[in-house]
Amino acid sequence: MPAAPKFHRSYQYLEYYARRQPDAEAVVSGNERWSYATLKHQVDGCARALLAHDIRPGDRIAYLTPPNARFVALLLAAQAIGGIAVGVNPRYRQREILHILRDSAPKLLFCRQPARGGSNLDDIAAGLKDLPEPCRLVELGAGGSSAHFSTWEEFLSSASSSTAVDVRTHALAIDPDAPSLIVYTSGTTGAPKGALLRQSAALRHGRLALDSFRPQPLRVLNYYPTNHISGLVANTLYALVGGGVLVCMERFDPAEVLATIEAERITYWGGVPTMLQLCVAEQRFGETDLSSVQLAAWGGSPAAADLIQALAARIPRLTTLYAMTETTGAVTAVAPTANIDLLARTVGKPLPDVEMRLVDDAGKDAGGGEAGEILVRGAFLMAGYWRNPQATKQAFTEDGWLRTGDLARFDANGFVEIVGRKTEMYKSGGYNVYPKEVEAVIRAHPKVRDAVVVGVPDDLFGEVGVAFVLADFTAVAQGEAELAEHCRQRLANYKVPKRIRLVDALPLLPGGKVDRKALGRVH
Repeated sequence: MPAAPKFHRSYQYLEYYARRQPDAEAVVSGNERWSYATLKHQVDGCARALLAHDIRPGDRIAYLTPPNARFVALLLAAQAIGGIAVGVNPRYRQREILHILRDSAPKLLFCRQPARGGSNLDDIAAGLKDLPEPCRLVELGAGGSSAHFSTWEEFLSSASSSTAVDVRTHALAIDPDAPSLIVYTSGTTGAPKGALLRQSAALRHGRLALDSFRPQPLRVLNYYPTNHISGLVANTLYALVGGGVLVCMERFDPAEVLATIEAERITYWGGVPTMLQLCVAEQRFGETDLSSVQLAAWGGSPAAADLIQALAARIPRLTTLYAMTETTGAVTAVAPTANIDLLARTVGKPLPDVEMRLVDDAGKDAGGGEAGEILVRGAFLMAGYWRNPQATKQAFTEDGWLRTGDLARFDANGFVEIVGRKTEMYKSGGYNVYPKEVEAVIRAHPKVRDAVVVGVPDDLFGEVGVAFVLADFTAVAQGEAELAEHCRQRLANYKVPKRIRLVDALPLLPGGKVDRKALGRVH
């Protein structure tokens, strides 16, 4: 199969594959199986309806839905006409939903009924009345309309007034470097901020990943929330760039993930380590046919060596990467490999279009082997935080480097080793302690499945570490004592957590990362 074309607009990829392979599958969503010809037809109809609703370049279109075919059509249609898509997690509560809607001020909100674990449509519609600008609600599922919202079919029927509109002409007139997404950060420190991401940058991740290794055929499993950078860029647009199939799961469930991989012959499987660990721990993991999977990937946090070993025993190529919402995808990656040490210890090398520096607290380049904050620069960076110039200014240096807040060092071969977060680092007795270093030591214990270390206030030392550990010990007290000794043998005394707690589960943010702030409150 030839290399993926180098386009900078998602509609160009859609048009290319709809012409080249019209009958090939593009999206699988429950009982729906859309070909590329069908997907293009749906996107064109949705784009015309958006134009009929007076959506113009720069206008926001919000959606609150799990991954499904209509979400894909809506996302690509918004990009085709220059709208800015704003994702809202279906698990958010009313207060969280309204914060994002007030901040982004969309003209339209597309929503599924009911929103699992969150507000129903009537509640959301009632909340829209309090927004500073009018916002119309469209129901994405199969429910009926009401006085408060329209159905998807009613929305599409509005396109009759613009049936003659050539969507391709609109798409090619759009500046590919203009913002097309607002992705809100997890909000571990205060209210979420909306990162404004460019369309060209959102497609870049897929091109670089597929240049490194392209599964054939490309069949991608997506169970990420649709407001998450991985669900948008590393799965949905990645599949489109490669002309592959996006298989949507409306919620993450380890047993269903394994069954879907087997049934749909998934070739690319990605997730945060927590998700992958839950799948590996599932009872039928060893019985599941994973022979179709050609590449497994993770990011967001390091994976334990035993998890990597379990994946490597079943999957020929693995990769990990370093990415942020604000970088619109990966800035470093390990080339697909079976090297467990490299995958456990590093996040690879900077990608070809990435400038990277490691700097000390004074802003000077860190010396060889020393830890420093990662600064990155390139065309892939966000345009800024939506309507938040102060936060934008704080995020960048005067000469355009993004301050990531992550600490790392280069090893002797130029691979990047993540040490921790500047905000996660704590001082114990005057010494800097980086949680990820301590976590890596704890994860190396054969009975440990995962571990998170947070710094908490202490009268004597200023701060001390508390470790929350998922492990397979019969006796809690014995296990905690064994892990403490394990740490004492491998770490300087000031790095050893003063308390170790065996827990049954770790609290997660909507994107799948561990909620460190919540752990800090329960120590």
